[in-house]
Amino acid sequence: MAQLNNPVGVRNGKIILIEDLTENERGNKCNCICPSCGDPFEARMGNVRVHHFAHSGEGCDEVNAYMTGLYMLVSEYLSAGYPLYLPTLALKFICNSYSPITP
Repeated sequence: MAQLNNPVGVRNGKIILIEDLTENERGNKCNCICPSCGDPFEARMGNVRVHHFAHSGEGCDEVNAYMTGLYMLVSEYLSAGYPLYLPTLALKFICNSYSPITP
C-alpha cells in the first residue's frame, strides 16, 4: 500500500496545514499532533517528497489519520460559513409494479 501524504495536523486544538508551516517548524518543532490518535506528528518538509505530516513514532493507521484530518478541515470550513460546491449528481431509479411512485 502506498503511503499517504497527510497535509493536515492539529496544533493547540486547531487544524493546521503543512503549507502553513515555516522551514523553522520542520520535524518535531511544529508541535503538532495526529488528528486521529493525538500522538505527536512531525512535519516532513524535505526537498525530494511532497511536504506532509507523519507520526514521529508508531502512531495509528495512516488512513484514519488522513480521513480524520480531512473531516476536521471540512467541518471547520463549513462552520466558518463558507459555501461548499459539489458536482451535479445524477440518479437513476428503476421502478416496477412493486415500487410505486408517490408525490
